[in-house]
Amino acid sequence: MNLVYEEGGDIKVATVQSASGTGGTESWQATSLSGKKIKLKAKEVWLRFEKPEAQAAIDEAGTLTAKIDLQLLWDCASDEEFGLVDVSHEYFGAQAGIAQQLALAIALQGGAPVFFRRKRRGRFQRAPVEQLQAGLAALERKQKELEQQSIWQQELVSGVFLETLKSSAN
Repeated sequence: MNLVYEEGGDIKVATVQSASGTGGTESWQATSLSGKKIKLKAKEVWLRFEKPEAQAAIDEAGTLTAKIDLQLLWDCASDEEFGLVDVSHEYFGAQAGIAQQLALAIALQGGAPVFFRRKRRGRFQRAPVEQLQAGLAALERKQKELEQQSIWQQELVSGVFLETLKSSAN
């Protein structure tokens, strides 16, 4: 069995080596994809799955994550708190498998703090419209700053003294 969990803000997958306990007190000795031995408790696990293999699932999820339209997902999401599995069936359809669920987990957990808030393990709520607009404006501003920095860097490397610095040098 494989387990999906969060560690340090990242969604990860581990393969179970042994299990103990029952119900809500279950715990597992597992090996992460990086080879690290870990112990996980039931409250830390987002999803469980048998197939596909852990690495194949995370690879496919990585490809799918890049294609997820967070704005569309936000537009379609309810104002109420929702679960990862439920939203994956809404976004990908009833046939949504583990790779699709993993992709949404990665997108919602890591890539979407502007669009969605994490309420608890595997549960999210869409951000209010005002917060979304402010977040998107901040992202756009940051992107413009990065583009400007790149232009300045290219000019400095090519030996051009920046116009913005000329006025400061005088």
